[in-house]
Amino acid sequence: MNLPEISLPFLEGISGVSPLLHPVVVHFAIVLPVFVLIFELVNVVFKRRSLGIFSFVLFILTGAFIATAYITGTTDGKEAWEFLTPEGQEALKAHKILGSYLTVGFGLLLFFKLATLISSHLVVRMVYLIFLVAFLALLLKQGKDGGSLVFTHGANVEQVKILDDKLFKLEYEFEDLQERCNKLNQTEIDDTNTTDETQTQEAPISLNTIDENLTKVAPANLNTTDENLTLELPAEVNKIEENLTQEVQADINITL
Repeated sequence: MNLPEISLPFLEGISGVSPLLHPVVVHFAIVLPVFVLIFELVNVVFKRRSLGIFSFVLFILTGAFIATAYITGTTDGKEAWEFLTPEGQEALKAHKILGSYLTVGFGLLLFFKLATLISSHLVVRMVYLIFLVAFLALLLKQGKDGGSLVFTHGANVEQVKILDDKLFKLEYEFEDLQERCNKLNQTEIDDTNTTDETQTQEAPISLNTIDENLTKVAPANLNTTDENLTLELPAEVNKIEENLTQEVQADINITL
């Protein structure tokens, strides 16, 4: 059913409507016209004024619930639009268009209902009943399409499931990353402790090695120095004695 799109700005402009109210309201918008049709058919036979008044009250309530269903449906449709597949978006668009025609059509149906209150002619009542049956048939089709949107395309149901699955996946990934970070931090701490222990163990060994080397080298150097001094001093002393002897002998010769 390809109907041209019509706009109802006086209903679509209403804001502040909570999401997910449409499924509650739309059931009354579908059920009440069924009871209106039943009471109208009964009243054709019994022609009771009380039945006519009760049917009219139900009729007005039907109009209120249809308008409310259109408002809440617009809100829910906006919430579900981006989460639907292209096929689901097309179905939602068609559902909204038919909903707008039903809302306008109820105004036409109200006109025929008021005509039956003004005129008791059978033809007027029959025309009204024909329009009421046609309106109810389209309303039932609209309800079926709305159910298909929910159970086939997942409008406002698949959205919750997708978000819930994403949340579960993110929580699982977060816990996994947190566990990996904890393991990495523990590994770094263990490596730091191992490095400190290794340095602590190696430092005394290095100092001990240096001390041992110094202990070995120092005495050897001292012994070498002593030996050199022992060898060099007598030679110098002998040389000095020879020089003194020669000088004394020379002085004696000069004197004589």
